[in-house]
Amino acid sequence: MSNETIATETTEAVGELPIDELLSDGITNTPPSFVRAILAAASDPAVTSFAGGLPNPISFPQEALLESMQRVVAERGADAFQYSATAGIEGLRDWIARRYNKRFGTDYTADDVLITTGSQQILDLLGKVLLDKGDGVIVEKPTYLAAIQAFALNQPTFHEVELTEDGLNIDELNAALDAGADKAGFEDLIKEVSEGFLDFDVAIATTSAMKEVRKVARVLGPKGLMPNPKSGTVTDDVASAIAEVKAGRVEFKMDKTSNMSVVVGKRSFATEKLAENAKVVLDSVVAARPEAIKGKFINSIAISSTMSPSVKIALSEVAQ
Repeated sequence: MSNETIATETTEAVGELPIDELLSDGITNTPPSFVRAILAAASDPAVTSFAGGLPNPISFPQEALLESMQRVVAERGADAFQYSATAGIEGLRDWIARRYNKRFGTDYTADDVLITTGSQQILDLLGKVLLDKGDGVIVEKPTYLAAIQAFALNQPTFHEVELTEDGLNIDELNAALDAGADKAGFEDLIKEVSEGFLDFDVAIATTSAMKEVRKVARVLGPKGLMPNPKSGTVTDDVASAIAEVKAGRVEFKMDKTSNMSVVVGKRSFATEKLAENAKVVLDSVVAARPEAIKGKFINSIAISSTMSPSVKIALSEVAQ
């Protein structure tokens, strides 16, 4: 079989592969490059970009750069184009270390310096070294788009912080993030909800924020997501409220026909965890029995998945 035949057959086989299924989760979940889109627009002569951070071409010292490049080639010859140490040329790293030591009183050596091709490379390295999937990254809003692009491959959770005239008011945000909030914000988050963002199970608000939160009551109310003081989701102790929710707190109340529905877990939970959760729910319901109610409190119990038929549970298994 000729090389040409082999190449043809290989090409045909590769062409049949479902390429989307071969992509990593990091790539699949990374949004299109913001920077590429901005630079593509900025390259249009008819467009004046204020978004891409492009320097004015007249600021480039072209003659000085040309002289510098010619001197490097003259002094270094072919070595100037050869591969070097991945950390950068030692002489340059040593010069940078000494410069920092002189200006800032530090004690760096060449081994403490890493030469990169720009901010994007160092942001990529920081993400690889410091971030695991699901880690939180606090970013200003608006923030440096290239940083989002670099970190996105590691699949962190971005927490936006609104910029105000006085800078960042991060006291409440820190409390929320320390407790494990998946998303925090104020007017920006209210705007997202009004535009259809409902990818959360519980909404928590401070007392002072409720005046603005009520603007999206028609969105949150029908979904059972509207913060409520009775349920503990309107509170000034945001950290404690989030900690309780993260620990698995659920709410339960009877409907108009005296029935009660409570979620005890998800399909991904282990069997023993589902059984444990169900027992805790039943014990909590029994413990919440009003003193004024006499006789039989629970008449029947059934358990089911979201779309399956229910299975009745013997009342003898539950303390009355």
